[in-house]
Amino acid sequence: MFFKKLMIGFIILGIMGFIYGDRIFYFQANLMIQWMYDFPAYEAYDRIVRYYPSSPHKAEARKMMDILIKRNGDLRKYLATRDKDIRKIEEKRAQNENFH
Repeated sequence: MFFKKLMIGFIILGIMGFIYGDRIFYFQANLMIQWMYDFPAYEAYDRIVRYYPSSPHKAEARKMMDILIKRNGDLRKYLATRDKDIRKIEEKRAQNENFH
């Protein structure tokens, strides 16, 4: 009986997270900014922009991402190295998929 109620609770939480995911990430990002954690805040805003393109919070998320990049030099360096690594992986994948 307990596991049945627990399973129903998890299903309800999953549905709520699916429906209100952008709001949850927006709340998380604002909370992380208040606690002065720029990296997790940036990642939460990035998830809003990437996974919820029709979200009403998308424009605000882009603005806050720009502000966080300008405010934190370490974040800027991290993003530069991350983007460089992603480009290398994409180039390798393109070479492996090229059949000519």
